[in-house]
Amino acid sequence: MLRNETYYLSYGFYIYTFQQMIKIITLFILSLFVSLGQFSSAVEQDADSFTKEQLADVQKLIDEIGEEEWKAIDAAALYKTNCAMCHGRKGGLGLGGAANLKESKLDNTHKFAMAYFGKGTMKSYKDVLSSAEILSLSHFLTTLKK
Repeated sequence: MLRNETYYLSYGFYIYTFQQMIKIITLFILSLFVSLGQFSSAVEQDADSFTKEQLADVQKLIDEIGEEEWKAIDAAALYKTNCAMCHGRKGGLGLGGAANLKESKLDNTHKFAMAYFGKGTMKSYKDVLSSAEILSLSHFLTTLKK
């Protein structure tokens, strides 16, 4: 038998290697902390996070995007690819200091600014996503509250 495999015994019992047990215990402890809210919402989401100039720049970008353009984008797929790993599939995970998006009180302009400029542990997505994609995502986030 190989060293780092899970070994199967008769009667349906598994024997795990030491490394596998450490991973299982670590995941259990992490999930316990997350469920207790120790890591969620570590990044404060407030209206004063961005300068007036940044918000003006963001508003200008938003105004340049046509409604048909951002509505045609599959924001759910973008969220799954770019956001779910930290915010969770339903927006409430809050892993690594990510905000709980289900409880966010930010308007679309501030949500756009958060993704465009980044804040705290969240990186800027302005070089990853187009402005229309970011706007589509900011509108999509309101569906996570339901």
